[in-house]
Amino acid sequence: MSNNDYVAPVNHGVLSATSNVAIGTAGGALKAVGKTALWCIGIGAAIGLLGATGLLPAVAISSGALSGFGSAIGGTLLGALGGGLVAAGLAPLAGLVGAGKGAIQSHERVSQERGAARAMEAQVATYQAMAASNDNKYNFPPQGSAMNAAPAQIQASSAQNMGTLQAQQLQAAR
Repeated sequence: MSNNDYVAPVNHGVLSATSNVAIGTAGGALKAVGKTALWCIGIGAAIGLLGATGLLPAVAISSGALSGFGSAIGGTLLGALGGGLVAAGLAPLAGLVGAGKGAIQSHERVSQERGAARAMEAQVATYQAMAASNDNKYNFPPQGSAMNAAPAQIQASSAQNMGTLQAQQLQAAR
């Protein structure tokens, strides 16, 4: 798994973890068998082509086997057939190696997702504990109550009376 992959916080249960690892194992085996078959057939076809065209004289291809085909096409087909036979022999071993690699990678992925889920749960629990604590150093009102409930309307007459009173006090002070 590369470092750029996103790990989703999934809290896998037993069934989920087991099925993810099983699917990863099967996928790894199929991928390894497919790659082995493609490489063997491709290399066999290339060797057959080189032998049929004379560029690889160490490969002996009889002209009787190539009758009905052009020598290059026949050599390529015979080489691909030989590569397919080699791939059939190597497929069980490649499948075992691929299954092991797929199982390891999917198990690591499940572990990372479980870890991310636990980290997120711990973070949520921390925030819930902070919210539930009654550490009110600054005497803030409880959450949800109005801090400074102002009246909906300003009474102009009381403001005018205040202004008149303050003006009289200012004049008396002079």
